[in-house]
Formats: sequence, C-alpha cells, structure tokens
Amino acid sequence: MKSDKVTWLDHQDNRILSVDFSHLRWDEDFMTIIKATAQVLEVEKEIRILLDVTGSYVSSKVMLEGFKIIKPVRHNVVRRAILGAVGYKLEFLQATTAFSKNTKFVKERHKALDYLIQ
Repeated sequence: MKSDKVTWLDHQDNRILSVDFSHLRWDEDFMTIIKATAQVLEVEKEIRILLDVTGSYVSSKVMLEGFKIIKPVRHNVVRRAILGAVGYKLEFLQATTAFSKNTKFVKERHKALDYLIQ
C-alpha cells in the first residue's frame, strides 16, 4: 500500500486527509491509492480531504473504477479541496462532484487548506 500517499495532516488544529496523486502515471498506482483512501473513509467520519492531482495522468478507466470504489463511502467526506485539476481531469472531477456543495477546485495549497477548515 502506498501509505505515504494517503496521510493525515494538521492545519490550524484541524485534521485533514491528504491524498497525493501528483505526478502519477500508472493505473496500478492510482488504484492502490484509491483503495487506501476508501479504507480510511470506511472507518472515519466527517473527513476533510485534500486531493492533489497536479501533473498526473489518469485514464478514464481508472476515473470510473475509482468513482465506483469511493461512492459507497463518500458520504463521510464533509469538505473536499482538489488541487491541480486542469483539462480533462477538471471536467471529469467537476462532473462527479456536480451535486456536492462542499468541493472546491483550487490552484494553491494554502488556499485549499484554508477552505477545508472553514
């Protein structure tokens, strides 16, 4: 498991789950991180999550499979910030978050962290 890619961090005394997909290219790496994230979401409640997709390439197959894995536990996420989404990643992530009022796409990490603790 890529436990170094799914970690907890503290920002102004708030616990945030950091999921680092940055600069990934291989489907297997994405799926490992998605599954590790789902395991955390199964046991934790009211999670604030920072997703970093900066410079990554993810296939549409992984996007769809990942959505299926996360969907049953996504209700435990109360706020989500997505860093580095551009182009097709942005379009897909916007489509999958269309009904989520608590998701923000950001370009700067400090703005993402500040949004998550609001």
